[in-house]
Amino acid sequence: MQDWDTHYDTMTRFWSSAVLRAGTYSGRPIEKHRIEGLTTQHFVNWVERFTHVVEHEFGPERAEVFIELSKRMAASIAMRIGIAGVDQALAKSA
Repeated sequence: MQDWDTHYDTMTRFWSSAVLRAGTYSGRPIEKHRIEGLTTQHFVNWVERFTHVVEHEFGPERAEVFIELSKRMAASIAMRIGIAGVDQALAKSA
């Protein structure tokens, strides 16, 4: 990722739309995640790091909505790009 400011803006709009229904994001997240070499473990690592960040920023109770949505999205995106087993791997890592 070369332009972190743009990516940060996109992520902010995405999560605002996903959690708050702000309607600020329109894009194709599946296509952006078709990256050669991605594995189940990449998705598990992302959810674990994301969980740490949102718990730190929002506290465990407020973070829960982000965490649960991140798990569902990770499993869904992985499945749609041909990576199986993310939901089971996330259940084991909990």
